[in-house]
Amino acid sequence: MTDHDRLNLEINAQAKFASDALPKRADVLKLVPALAREFPHRSSEQIMLKMKHVWKDRGLHWNVD
Repeated sequence: MTDHDRLNLEINAQAKFASDALPKRADVLKLVPALAREFPHRSSEQIMLKMKHVWKDRGLHWNVD
């Protein structure tokens, strides 16, 4: 499995966790640095964009402050 595949799996796992939580909101700014450390092949900005895409597809919301 490639790092890209592992990152996608982790982002989707985090999205599922957020989806299962009430309210349906997560602080993605806290998640991005952790994912960036584990997946250094992608920048924080790339991870943030991917997370926003996945969150939006799942009808989730995120905190930005």
